[in-house]
Amino acid sequence: MNIFELHEEIQLRLQRLNGKSSGYTEVVILTQQQYNDLFWQLLKTQQSQRFKETGINLVEQLNYYIAAHRSAYPASFSISAPVKLKRPAPPAKQSSLSDIHIIERLDDFFHSNLTESQNQYRSYLGRLLYSAMRYGGLLRKDYLNSLKTLLLSGQPQSYKKLLWFELQGAAGETHIWQPDNMTVQLINHWYSEQEHEQKSSELDTLKCLQTYLQGAKLNLKTKLRFSWLVQAINSRLSLEISPFSLSLLTGAQPNLTLKPQVFYRLISKKSPALDLVKTSVIPDEGNKILNITPIGYASHTRQYDQQQTLACLKEIKALLRQLKRDPAKPNQSRQQMHSNVAKEIQTKLKENTYLPRALHYLLHWASVRLTSQSRWSGKLSPSTIASYLDTIANPLMLAFAERNPIDIEPDELSELYIQLIDEGTSLISQTKRARILRDFHIYLEVTYQVSPCHLFQQYIAKSQRLEALTVDANILMPWEYRHACDFLLNSTEQQSGLSYLQTRALILLLILGFRCGLRRREVYFLRLQDIEIPTDAKSDRLSDYATLYITPHEQRSLKTTSAERRIPFGLLLNDAEKVIFFEYLKARQKFGTEHSPYLFYFGDQPPLGTSGRPLVLEGLLFEPLTILLKRITGDDSFRFHHLRHSFATWMLWNWQEKPSNEYPPPIDILKSASEFVHLKKAKSVLLHLTERQPTRKVLHTISAMIGHAGPGMTLFHYIHSASWLIWMELNNSTPNISREAEAALAGVDVRTATRARIETTNPVPAYLGMAGYAARKLLKQCAPIQLEHWQKTTARLPGSLDLSVNHQVLELDIYRALIRFINHGIPKEICAEEANIELSRLIQACDNAAYFFSQQFNEASQFEHKKRSRNHKRFIYKDSARVNISAIAELPAPPASAKSLNIALRMAKEFNQLTKQEQGEIFWAARYAITSCSVIWPHFRFYEVTTLHRFINAIHVFKKAFAVTQRMRFTLVSRAPLNSEQRELQWQSWSLANWQTPFRDNRTNKEYAPEGYLAIDFVANKGSDVSRQRKRLARGKSQFQHRRRPSEYGVRFGLYLLFMVSI
Repeated sequence: MNIFELHEEIQLRLQRLNGKSSGYTEVVILTQQQYNDLFWQLLKTQQSQRFKETGINLVEQLNYYIAAHRSAYPASFSISAPVKLKRPAPPAKQSSLSDIHIIERLDDFFHSNLTESQNQYRSYLGRLLYSAMRYGGLLRKDYLNSLKTLLLSGQPQSYKKLLWFELQGAAGETHIWQPDNMTVQLINHWYSEQEHEQKSSELDTLKCLQTYLQGAKLNLKTKLRFSWLVQAINSRLSLEISPFSLSLLTGAQPNLTLKPQVFYRLISKKSPALDLVKTSVIPDEGNKILNITPIGYASHTRQYDQQQTLACLKEIKALLRQLKRDPAKPNQSRQQMHSNVAKEIQTKLKENTYLPRALHYLLHWASVRLTSQSRWSGKLSPSTIASYLDTIANPLMLAFAERNPIDIEPDELSELYIQLIDEGTSLISQTKRARILRDFHIYLEVTYQVSPCHLFQQYIAKSQRLEALTVDANILMPWEYRHACDFLLNSTEQQSGLSYLQTRALILLLILGFRCGLRRREVYFLRLQDIEIPTDAKSDRLSDYATLYITPHEQRSLKTTSAERRIPFGLLLNDAEKVIFFEYLKARQKFGTEHSPYLFYFGDQPPLGTSGRPLVLEGLLFEPLTILLKRITGDDSFRFHHLRHSFATWMLWNWQEKPSNEYPPPIDILKSASEFVHLKKAKSVLLHLTERQPTRKVLHTISAMIGHAGPGMTLFHYIHSASWLIWMELNNSTPNISREAEAALAGVDVRTATRARIETTNPVPAYLGMAGYAARKLLKQCAPIQLEHWQKTTARLPGSLDLSVNHQVLELDIYRALIRFINHGIPKEICAEEANIELSRLIQACDNAAYFFSQQFNEASQFEHKKRSRNHKRFIYKDSARVNISAIAELPAPPASAKSLNIALRMAKEFNQLTKQEQGEIFWAARYAITSCSVIWPHFRFYEVTTLHRFINAIHVFKKAFAVTQRMRFTLVSRAPLNSEQRELQWQSWSLANWQTPFRDNRTNKEYAPEGYLAIDFVANKGSDVSRQRKRLARGKSQFQHRRRPSEYGVRFGLYLLFMVSI
């Protein structure tokens, strides 16, 4: 980038700083002070009216110019970017001063009332609830109601010397709440009293508070409202705690604590047992659509017919809408009517051969839901299913086209679902689509064992205000992270089942997820050019100023515009991790960038590398890492995305300023972690904060590094440590109460309370003084969590990670990308990126496809077929009824039969092991199949003996792909009768009598075309039950569907595949 590409305003200012006119190739180097001055000048200039209207970003252009010449700048040089921050509404205004004074009067009343016994049971409970609100930060009504229920008819949880309450929110989420110093004493006093056991458990929270606060004699102008009390307490707390905490306490900013099972892992440093080898999945007993028998999918071998597909869909929807009770059968039940319609739909699916896979599954799901209930709802009525098909059928066909949902990777399938839902024009439409797709995906799970998908709930919850259910509050603990790294570093290849380079790549994935919070696709598509390392670094590890650029490029788009960012990962990694990163970079650079610019590339040599693929297969990276994390955490739902939750959670806990280093954290394990010691330097370098400086910069910085537009999304979905910080702030601001009050609450005399305050034996780590004494007493009233069967994380042996990864055949991926480009018009670049193939291979395949179309579908083509209803199952006749094939531009689809497809894939794999001479013969056979045989013929046709012999010799080259013995069938076509001498002479002229490989001949007593030829095809099994069944079907109505043998099309498609992907 040269200086003349910049805006003239920037050019003028740079020339003034440089003192002369800069040439075309000259680079203007700025000092840090010059850059800072220029930054503020340009920022002020672009805010003027003439730049604001055109939307020109001068600062961004200057930063791009400096980044383009970064090598000329020192490593310590830093650039800035303006960020527009929205100042939150102040929690305390001048009008709320009177409310603050009222809360202070209530505080005085509360402290003076601690030594007095409450006459009314409701007032006694109201005092405890007020303490939970004022000093425990429990300002949400749903949480307060849940606490009241537990106090009346439940008990807190405990593990060793830690206690907490598991409160239920309005959306059904679980909130882990630990009582503060003040409230824990009141709770101990509450449970020590036996009086409450005879009282009713149906008490209203607000009435209890009103009863208690009436004793303060506030003389309010209006009746006490809960919302006013929350706002007044919030205004008073704003004088003592961090600003970001206030919106979390009231629920204005949603934030979730860890899930109970994850919280148990945190407090115990243990994890539940998880089998090293997962056997079978036990279906949910509540799921009533079990044991669904899939309908056999019969696909046409060349293309799908859009008109017939739409006609079939329209017919099925009309059938559902016109369902009425048969007058001849007045006693017929509704269930019987629905069963008959379901059978009729399934019959239509069996007969139709032109449906796309996705629509085939959708219509089968519709027939199943007429008679079966699902996990989320009962049986559906025909009118409801017809409405569902109106909503989702056409968008589903457009999104999936000819692709099979069962064969699509889970992440890509989720993206297709998101695309379908987001296309809804309104929130109601999006919610309806999400409900339909959720039900449809459950059908795929049960019928075809597809991986579960959990994204639908976030769309459904939007219409029900249940967004909290969409958050999966799960993180990786520091000791679990260290154990995973140690296992990958220290285990041998026999122990882990992974090669050295693959192990280092997995460690790198783990580091980038846990330390930098990258998304899966962001880290997978990282390029070498996205990593900036200062040139003056001459050590064996990364510099502190190393930067990672997350930017969109041709092969990868980002989720949002905010996802484009710079991550100073040199400061986020510790010394050992920098060494690992540097070693992997050196190993990666040995492969060069000629064939791949990506970070995760293992060359073109098997077993890890693959020729023609610029990226290592995802299954070799994410699947072993996910299995490792699942085994260490004991959580079968743990995914790579949870590392983003871990990054945000632990960064806020370590960077946010604590109120006092002397006061203990809510959980003793949080005191110190060696994995985060180096982050102090990162905080001082990046944030420039002074000691004890109140700021929201920490939260905004974490939000920017994780790729969010603002901290709201980060707090809601990814940060689960805010409650720990709030607990420390609230306890730090809790006022001390008199010893008389402490003694009264503990039920002891003042002397015992004085001794207990200074006692250090058998302490409770989270509490000090009499709060600790009350906590020890309260532990006897708690329900202990039984974790004896859990194992220590550091003692777990993850075992081998060498999983059976499904290595997809490169040739098939190229062919499928070619189909998406030609048949559906998707750009080549997108097709190549989605299939993980080199763009040059796809371009070459396009040229081969153009030759295929020129030979198969043009005016000069001699391939013809006869249009008549009763066409013979094996041959194409030549008579006056022949018509020319209409020219089309669609490639033949891959075989629907798994047996046929496996034959083609084995041919592609074995082809790469043949000599050049043998490969040349195979190419000749493939070219002959393209140029001399029509795609609609059910066989290969030959008119000359030499051509036939050469073709068979070429097919014999394949020794492993399929057994040629007893699989060839030759058929003579001539006008001579079957028993005539002329027929026998013509048969002998093909020189097949002495052929080494046995063959089966097919002769029938029929008059054939005047031009004699020999046809050859390949049959699946000689005399098998399936073969006999197909013969019987072929003589009946379904002869068109079963006229082609599966293995014969496998050979044919294998030749097409080799021709299309040839270089």
